[in-house]
Amino acid sequence: MSFKTKKILICIPSYTHGGAEIHSLYTARALKEKEGAQVFFLAFGRIDTFQSKLISEGFETLHFPLSNFLNLPVYKKITTVLQLIVKLRKFKFQSVFAGTEQCNLLMGLVWRFIRAKCFFWHQWGIDNRTSIGFWEKRVIKWKPTYIANSIACRQNIAKRHQIDVSNIKVIHNTFNEKLLHLNAFNPTDELKVVMVANFFEEKDHVTVIDAVRLFVDKYPDSKFKVYFVGRSNGSQLFNIAKAKAFDLDLYNYIEFVGLVEDISAFLSKMDLGLLSTKSEGLSNALLEYMAAGLPVIASDISQNREALSVNNKFFGVGKKKELFELFELFYLKRDLMNQIGDENREFVVNHFSNKVYSQKVLNLLNEE
Repeated sequence: MSFKTKKILICIPSYTHGGAEIHSLYTARALKEKEGAQVFFLAFGRIDTFQSKLISEGFETLHFPLSNFLNLPVYKKITTVLQLIVKLRKFKFQSVFAGTEQCNLLMGLVWRFIRAKCFFWHQWGIDNRTSIGFWEKRVIKWKPTYIANSIACRQNIAKRHQIDVSNIKVIHNTFNEKLLHLNAFNPTDELKVVMVANFFEEKDHVTVIDAVRLFVDKYPDSKFKVYFVGRSNGSQLFNIAKAKAFDLDLYNYIEFVGLVEDISAFLSKMDLGLLSTKSEGLSNALLEYMAAGLPVIASDISQNREALSVNNKFFGVGKKKELFELFELFYLKRDLMNQIGDENREFVVNHFSNKVYSQKVLNLLNEE
């Protein structure tokens, strides 16, 4: 199927620089540059500078204010779906892409009624809900085309929606290729560790804090610091982590940085990438670390092993002593850093570059 001159709709949570939004932009670029498609974006949430960026690149933008569809009473759910159909039907979209729970659900409900030929349910993470509601059952019945960003995510979709894994395509995340041009790591007597992770439930900052305490106990005079980069979102985890760092007297060794607008510049000052997490789809942070030429320490879950080259180091989920030992390894053997960092850059280009991502998207479209 050729999508040249056809209209394609991409539904995103909001016009902000989030992970789902950024990856949807990579998808849009591939469709526009390689297939000549006219790409529209639809967002439900907050409007920020990301909308201006989309417009500057020649994409059309639509907005439908909506906080949480599932929390609406039944009559408002029905009204919302009808309003969306009326808003979108006139554009005659050939295909619809969505990502994240609300976008997948709503686009899955309306795509047939706006006369689109196909709908892509694009899932970036693990959905741990044990039941499927009435509205999602309707989406399943209308047979979307499924995309997962990892093998674990594909298995999760297959189990929840009771479909064969062969019907779910895997398209791994990509990354900002500006990171490839950062200066190579230059070892010093200081070890600066970065963990880029918003304070969501599945992240495990607490194990990191416990491991830092073990490291400082053994190397009290070391120049060692862990930087937590990510939004706090007013979460309980953020409050617990800050309180624990304070109670363990680690404020000289741990810094809560918050959101960083220019992650490239920040990573250029780091020595070691870290991700302590209990669950993932496929971590953008791991790809960014590798592109920046950093060696990586990550919790040992299948999604992290899928993202990382083999010579990076893994520790058991919640295993503070194992994490401490990996801190110690890189602190004592700095020569490992350049070696693994160089391997990571080559690996991430070969497996997760924008070119690889774009080709997988186009292959998927042309199969429909």
